[in-house]
Amino acid sequence: MKDEFKSFFACGSCEGQQLDWTIRIGPDRIDDLGMTSAAPELDLIDTLYDRILNAKPVTDLASPAVVKALESKTEAVRKEASGSDDPPTLGMLWDWKVAVEGQRTKLWMSTDDGGSYLFTIDTVAGKPRISTAEDLGARLK
Repeated sequence: MKDEFKSFFACGSCEGQQLDWTIRIGPDRIDDLGMTSAAPELDLIDTLYDRILNAKPVTDLASPAVVKALESKTEAVRKEASGSDDPPTLGMLWDWKVAVEGQRTKLWMSTDDGGSYLFTIDTVAGKPRISTAEDLGARLK
């Protein structure tokens, strides 16, 4: 199923936020068992950006170094949106890739106004936490 991201968007024919919708079909009813993310790493980054752009706490999602690395781009996006009724957004999601290495995941993504970043996501006490964000500049956009 396709849904919308909070801090960036996908083109109309692009995948967008990918969700698996589970239902149970019985003889006399259909039960909605809910939706789960097909790309939880990308959803984690979306949640991080959404919280940063809306000045909400992020300490449960990312290290202070990650937030600092994203500040200049998110501040510019926030300033641009402040002159309009539109919410702050990183623009269109161009591309993304995930590579899992044991308990560590690398996610690369590129957006219009957020740039290109390589994120490292570690699993700490069973929960994902973004430990690094490397700005790859415009070379991969």
